[in-house]
Amino acid sequence: MKTNLTVVTLVHNVTKIKYPWKYSILSALPICDRIVVVDSGPNDDDTTEELCQLAQKNHKIIIVTDKKESRKLEILAGFQSKIDWRYHEGCAWPDHANKISDVWNVGYDFVETEWAMELQADEVLAEWEYGPFLTDLHCLPPWIQVGMVRFLHFCGDLKHQFPFIYQELPKICRTASGIRTFGDAFALRVPGGTPIAELPLTFFHCGKVHTGREKEAAWKEYTWQRDMYEGKLFEKADPLVKEAYDKGTMDFFKVFGPQKSLKITDYSGPWPAMVKAYAKDDLGVEL
Repeated sequence: MKTNLTVVTLVHNVTKIKYPWKYSILSALPICDRIVVVDSGPNDDDTTEELCQLAQKNHKIIIVTDKKESRKLEILAGFQSKIDWRYHEGCAWPDHANKISDVWNVGYDFVETEWAMELQADEVLAEWEYGPFLTDLHCLPPWIQVGMVRFLHFCGDLKHQFPFIYQELPKICRTASGIRTFGDAFALRVPGGTPIAELPLTFFHCGKVHTGREKEAAWKEYTWQRDMYEGKLFEKADPLVKEAYDKGTMDFFKVFGPQKSLKITDYSGPWPAMVKAYAKDDLGVEL
């Protein structure tokens, strides 16, 4: 069934950091005609190889990469007749997080459907929302240009949730509108006055789930979190926050739990099938 929707996503060293990127892609396949995956590099893990293997089994996937990356071209050449891959010169990984959108927006050049959806490599969709979402999307009047989706943020593990900064974001647009992502590509840049509709779709965000690597220190690189460490987001930073900042480590439950406005709560499900698969196959956890 044609859905007139293309999903655009980006991968870069996602195998190494154990993001649920494959499960993210697989969760989106049932609601889209194509998935454009910008393989940004250079990678120093097996992302390209595993992406090619996934694309070989799922012909909705289009891989976009840079001609300058000889290693990737060698890998892709081995799958050449079995996968759909394209060239673009703007796929190199940027030198700053706020330029990720420059690479991400390359993917929109390969969208041929009426609608496009931005899906990050740590965001997974729920199968029970496919039907209601597609019904509402196809019933939107022609003046609606953007779709808003809900977010659920897992934190620490897949049994706890955290309110984070946003609960909903614009992630779907009419391709012809020219609306694209910006900054670190967390959402679409929507001009004021643009007609927006809320759609029955939830992005299950797994990017703050511990995955067995020393991920905590990496969070110091995020400005908003660093500001919180330094007490700029609160009148007085929690002592545990200061301790985490000083040591370069962080435990989500200890750091965020005491904050009344940022309290972690239990999550009792349900979990999407692809979140369960990610938990079992990559994290060794049964949900």
